[in-house]
Amino acid sequence: MDVEILAKKKIPLTCDSQMHIHINSKMNVHGLCRSLFFLSDKGGNILHNTCLLQYHLANENDGEDLVFDVAPHGNRKHGKKPFYLTKKSTLDAMKAELSEHAPSVAFRKVSNASGGILGAQQPGQLPRSREQLYDLKRKTKTEDQVDELLLYSKSKDEPFIIEHHDVPEDLWVLGKAHMSRDLSRFCTSDIRSHPFCVDPTFNFGKFEVTPFSYKHLLLKSTRTNEAPVFIGPTALHYSKSKTVYKKIVSAVSASCPELSRNARGYVTDGEKALSNALAETLPKATGLRCFNHFRENCKI
Repeated sequence: MDVEILAKKKIPLTCDSQMHIHINSKMNVHGLCRSLFFLSDKGGNILHNTCLLQYHLANENDGEDLVFDVAPHGNRKHGKKPFYLTKKSTLDAMKAELSEHAPSVAFRKVSNASGGILGAQQPGQLPRSREQLYDLKRKTKTEDQVDELLLYSKSKDEPFIIEHHDVPEDLWVLGKAHMSRDLSRFCTSDIRSHPFCVDPTFNFGKFEVTPFSYKHLLLKSTRTNEAPVFIGPTALHYSKSKTVYKKIVSAVSASCPELSRNARGYVTDGEKALSNALAETLPKATGLRCFNHFRENCKI
């Protein structure tokens, strides 16, 4: 490819095939010269984001080896590897990106925003490495994981947190959109429906788990020859008060409005607080008692 020199000074470029060549050279006291070459187009963009780095000796030395010591650079106190203090504005940008992205993605975004290796005015404008981002994320990580879970849910294409309360106590209602749709499809029809079940667990740790379950009436189990039971929205909470249960039922009803209007029935273990919360929130639905729980209570 033929290259023609149009001028030895910076002039406006008139077409895409014309480029400016930039040469940045520095020489130390021993005569070692470092030169950086790169091309830029008429928009000021560096061609392919690539440069040529060349080291050479500025003076002839009759073929003899030149030996010299390189002093530590930047603010590094020990060792010879360069160290430069990261600017506060860069640290702030890194923290902001880490709140929404992984360290590797945050590293790339902050580096590009600062102009990259060739566009930055000084080393402190760039993250030193990906490890710096990982270290920063560990240092800024809070012990409270609630915010992290909320942020993680928002980052997903399909959020799984239906509702969250932290007053008067921590309460989570989790579930996917298809769970709410299925509750409406299989528990509200006048033609064919089945009551959904709400059964709080016990001895599951320091918190309670209350899942909603339903029968998928369009499927049939090869083992039981009946419609299989699916897990629906599930609540994590610390107490079993009527107020807490009512918040749970209201959250599930809000995620599938058809359930709050036309629920045919529900099954519980007979717990009074839960039954009252369901009866007040779903007044048109018929409350039923789980036979297995009833039988166990009779044995006691």
